Amino acid sequence: MAKTKKQRSRQKYNYSKNRKRQWKKSKKKAKIGNKSIEAAWDERKSVSQNLREMGLSHDVNKTIPLPKTRDIMPKVYQLKDEEMETDVPLKKSKRRKKLHVMKQLEMEANTPQEGTPRLSSEMVRYCTYMMDKHGED
Repeated sequence: MAKTKKQRSRQKYNYSKNRKRQWKKSKKKAKIGNKSIEAAWDERKSVSQNLREMGLSHDVNKTIPLPKTRDIMPKVYQLKDEEMETDVPLKKSKRRKKLHVMKQLEMEANTPQEGTPRLSSEMVRYCTYMMDKHGED
């Protein structure tokens, strides 16, 4: 595939960028929109570990896996009962989970909220005026 002249030329160092400021900006704590999640967040842990402890999902595909076609289709070859049985002990987590965060998020989601109009207040006022003047035509 052909490349443009810009793609073929070598990259030049950009002196106008402040690398120190960029590095500091990348190390800053990310802003989280929810106060309950922000309070329970642990800087020393990864994003997936933090969310798992709060009872939230980091990757939905891992949390709720879709069944594979080989599981859906009827099995042509039946495995012996001995091969199918596996005794793998489940690991119990000794860490204390922060389930209060999940419960608080559910409560916030279940509270009824006022439906805000998607039009500006002036536009709503104008529309109601026209409806009063001309009716529902």
